[in-house]
Amino acid sequence: MARKLSASKSADANQSGASASPAGPRIPAIPFLDISAKTSWNAAISDPSQALSPGHLGYFQGRLRNKLYSALMQLFLDEKKLGFTRADLARRLGKRPEQVTRWLAGPGNLKIDTLSDLLLAMGHELVIEVRPIDNRLRADPETEPVTQRHRRSSP
Repeated sequence: MARKLSASKSADANQSGASASPAGPRIPAIPFLDISAKTSWNAAISDPSQALSPGHLGYFQGRLRNKLYSALMQLFLDEKKLGFTRADLARRLGKRPEQVTRWLAGPGNLKIDTLSDLLLAMGHELVIEVRPIDNRLRADPETEPVTQRHRRSSP
């Protein structure tokens, strides 16, 4: 179960670089994701003359890794309901079950070739769609109100 963390920080948490939640442990702050009031996230992404910060790059790299991992795990869980196991996956790939367990343990353990192999072993392939980050980081077109999508696509 996910725990909602408080957005407020105590004075000592600000000095130590960590935030505290009344219901849980201290969580280290991520300073490179702190976007100042002077430069909004959207402005930093949309300005082609501005270099992207390591925070911006890291955020989108992590976001992509998490999307790929989530898709892989959803597929594996769907296959598991049909009786497909990690051992079956290992056997199809000619790998030891421990290796498959490591790959499925988290998004940091996957490479593109490994992802392709795992998907193929489950009878699937990845379909990729690239979308622009237009006025930047707008709502997902699938969830955005139809009237706004229509206004943007109108001449």
